[in-house]
Amino acid sequence: MVTATAVVVDTSAYTINGEYSPTVISQIIEMARTYVDFRTTKDSEALLALISLGREPSLIAPLTNDRALMMATLSQTVAESILPIQKISFGSSFQLALLALQQCSNKSLQQEIVLLLYGDLRDTIPSADLRAQGTFLAANQIDLTIYLFGKYTETNRAFLEPLTTEAQRGAKVLIQTVTTKFLAEYMSSSLYSRDIGVDQIYYDDDENDPELQLALELSRQEMLAMQAAQQKNDKTTEESAPHIHPSETDIFGMHHPNTSSSDTAKEADEKEKKELAKELGELNRDEPEK
Repeated sequence: MVTATAVVVDTSAYTINGEYSPTVISQIIEMARTYVDFRTTKDSEALLALISLGREPSLIAPLTNDRALMMATLSQTVAESILPIQKISFGSSFQLALLALQQCSNKSLQQEIVLLLYGDLRDTIPSADLRAQGTFLAANQIDLTIYLFGKYTETNRAFLEPLTTEAQRGAKVLIQTVTTKFLAEYMSSSLYSRDIGVDQIYYDDDENDPELQLALELSRQEMLAMQAAQQKNDKTTEESAPHIHPSETDIFGMHHPNTSSSDTAKEADEKEKKELAKELGELNRDEPEK
């Protein structure tokens, strides 16, 4: 199904620090680039919008399938300055994401909101408003995926619980912790995978080569498909193979089926004796006289 996705990128002053090398904002932007690259490459009709999250959130790219425009926009996206010191306006960013999705003329598209979050969200929006937003997502079947970065992960997870609890009543919800280990694991695995509607994005240090990243992902998917097919084939072969009871094999492992009739066994024994006697007789006839 064609999708329409609003990607909310944390550009708050919190992201200037170096908890993720070189900075948090660089990792978040690269993750957003990877997400956009994969979605638009996988489906040229996929629509995406980009929204910044900070004290002054904005729609940095309207709903579009123009990959070049979104990549250029992300390349120019930077973190907010430290001053003035103000709370993140999470509620406004979320509303911008919903409004961006409402601009979609094709209402049959599967809609989704993706949040890439790092900064401290505590006390940025009342819990009642979070529940209302979650209820709206559930009623309209708008899926929600949240990637939580860094030291505020557990704080933000708890803060967003009213939103996620209500949303999952009618929509798919995923919350993924993006740890340093999680990022490092991608170095030897894939940039993106999808499993039962669940997105997992991994970071690749080669940010200037999205084509290579996509090739690695496609190669991984092909390998997984081959492994699954082989496992299925092995299982089918095992199930179709005839069952041989241990008593039906000799000491060399040769198969000798049991018979239920003693008469049949006797007949086989007599036949074997006659054949043996015949062979011995032929040998005696062929043996030269001394």
